[in-house]
Amino acid sequence: MERELEDAYLRTSYWVEAPHKWIRLRAGEVNADLEELLRARRERTWAFVSADNPRSKPLPPSENALRRAELREAIERLDRVAFPGVGIGDDGDWPPETSFFVLGIAEPAAVELGRRFGQNAILFGVAGEAPRLLACTPF
Repeated sequence: MERELEDAYLRTSYWVEAPHKWIRLRAGEVNADLEELLRARRERTWAFVSADNPRSKPLPPSENALRRAELREAIERLDRVAFPGVGIGDDGDWPPETSFFVLGIAEPAAVELGRRFGQNAILFGVAGEAPRLLACTPF
C-alpha cells in the first residue's frame, strides 16, 4: 500500500454506532468498549468496511449512497450482523466516510468484501488483539 495513503488510514478514527454507545477504533489500539461488545455478541472477529469513494477517488453523494446499499446487501447475504460506522481522518482533509462494522467475518472474506467494493484497505480485528489495517488492492 502506498505509504502516504497508509499513513492517512492510520491517522483515522473508525467510529462504530454500537447499541448504547459510539465506539472509537484506531489501528493498533485495543479498545475495552469493543472487547465488551464482542463478548456480549459472542463474536471473535470483525471488520470495518466502506463502499464509498473506491480507490480513494471521490464520488458524488448519490453514487456513494447506492454503493452503500449494495454493501449492506452483500453483508446481509453473508448472514452477518453489521452496525453503521463512519471513518473520520484526524486532519479533516478527507470527508467522513460512511461504513459498516461487520461482526463475525473471517479475514479473507473481509478483505474480499473490501476488494469487491474497490477499497484500498479495511480495518480488521480479532478479540483481544489490536485492530490491523489490511490492504485490499495492490498499489
